[in-house]
Amino acid sequence: MAAKRVLLAGAGTAGRMALEEIRRHAAAGLEPVGFLDDDPAMQGQTIAGLPVLGPLDRLVEVVHAERVTEVLIAIPSARGAVVRRLVALC
Repeated sequence: MAAKRVLLAGAGTAGRMALEEIRRHAAAGLEPVGFLDDDPAMQGQTIAGLPVLGPLDRLVEVVHAERVTEVLIAIPSARGAVVRRLVALC
């Protein structure tokens, strides 16, 4: 079975913790490909070996470019409108 390519929406503490869990449970078949984050200071950074691929508004573009099959929203402080927008884009 091919690994599911996962994009992490949120490169803060929750996103990093989610990445650690994905890596800890390799048998789950998830392959993290990168992060999205709206913080301008995060753009172009690499976190735990994964690139920050852009802001949240690039979700659709990044999903296609990176052949992402799942998006994990890891932004616990996000307002409902932000989460709804991300879900709609997915």
